[in-house]
Amino acid sequence: MSSFPAGGLFACHTRHSKHSGKWPTGRDADGFTLFETLVATLIMAVALVVVLQLFSGGLRANTLANQYTLALFHARQQMEALLLARTLEDGRIHGDWPDGYAWTADITSHMEPDSVLKEKNIPFTIMLTVYWQDGRRQRKLKLSSIALADRSNETE
Repeated sequence: MSSFPAGGLFACHTRHSKHSGKWPTGRDADGFTLFETLVATLIMAVALVVVLQLFSGGLRANTLANQYTLALFHARQQMEALLLARTLEDGRIHGDWPDGYAWTADITSHMEPDSVLKEKNIPFTIMLTVYWQDGRRQRKLKLSSIALADRSNETE
């Protein structure tokens, strides 16, 4: 017995419709119409655009999160340096880092300068702001803390 279909190995099998010899039309037609194909393509295109927008939004959010993380790292580093200082002075100081981030610290004492000439550990408020450029926008991150330190202009 042969395992080949009737008619041999290269037999051609065609599909017969109810209307032999004619193209199927109407409800007898198999497949999709041009309109159905266009609608399906349009739905796929809209879905693809939505997926790409979600993906690009995720990338933007990731980039912004990385920028804020680096800004926070810089801010904590500078704030710790200011908090470890033994002496502070009222005023504003600033600086920058090579990677494009800059900082400003506003230092304010909570006591009058004349009343605390001989006192140690005066409370100072430190407002630290880190700035960086994100395209056309300037972004910033603020930290604040209170430090106990001596006045830097004291003479003993």
